[in-house]
Amino acid sequence: MSTELAARVSALAPTDGLHPTLLGGVSIHRRSGPTPLGPRVLAPGFGVILSGGKRFARGGGSFDYRAADWLVTPAPVATTCTVTEASPESPYLALLVKLDARRVAEAMAEVEPGEPGARASLLDAPLAPPAPPAKSRLDDALGDVISRLVRVLDSPKDARVVGPLLERELLHRLLESDQRAGLRSLAFADRAALKVLGEIDARFAERLTMADLARSVHLGVSSLHHRFKAATGTSPLQYLKRVRLREARRLMVEEGFDAASAAYAVGYASTSQFSREYRRAYALPPKKDVARLAGLGTVAPG
Repeated sequence: MSTELAARVSALAPTDGLHPTLLGGVSIHRRSGPTPLGPRVLAPGFGVILSGGKRFARGGGSFDYRAADWLVTPAPVATTCTVTEASPESPYLALLVKLDARRVAEAMAEVEPGEPGARASLLDAPLAPPAPPAKSRLDDALGDVISRLVRVLDSPKDARVVGPLLERELLHRLLESDQRAGLRSLAFADRAALKVLGEIDARFAERLTMADLARSVHLGVSSLHHRFKAATGTSPLQYLKRVRLREARRLMVEEGFDAASAAYAVGYASTSQFSREYRRAYALPPKKDVARLAGLGTVAPG
């Protein structure tokens, strides 16, 4: 992986955390030290590690990713993860690109136009089970697109004019890669489940109920529960809980919130419920967990 590319990305994300960029669907994740293992649900997208290393654990196995490794997550995936290789001098850096199911389907129709009406058949195809995430190594063609994409991220004009073209080119390169099957799964993913995932990510601090989420996609509560769990491996309320706990942990570790303030900030109405669920997720009550992380010199997982 080019040190020049990593340096450019590091300049765009000078502090630890997840940084948005001038392109709405592109973000940069930086960590300056190893993180503890913690639960996470990966959203549909493309990610490439530019420096450092990360480990994902799922289904009894663990998977290590290092510089120049990339993956496509075709559907929300519940996992646990930890940054394994990072330091202030050589931080963990990853470029993340959100993938939209409809845009992927449109790109597939262009790559393989087939018979008249192929685009419609792709967009309206029946739902299919998502393929599991896989790991690939960056080749020259994909690496070139990523390098050009990074170069437009510090120019508002270039990001506005050239950025969408590069995102489209990235899709075409991915459709020519060995992870094409994963993209096909995303193109045919359950749109209702994906929409609810986005609703939770955007509104987790609100008093969300299953009825609220079901109404947002015009489904019954039972139907939403079944479809969301089939797509993600977890229920909507379990996913909501994970998002809230992860954000609360980050607020306490990185921004100095106390447990009560963090609980209310992420949508909990009861601090005792927050403490119970936090301990169940992280094996320690909030105060002790934060003290442990401070003693280790680590940061919240992500």
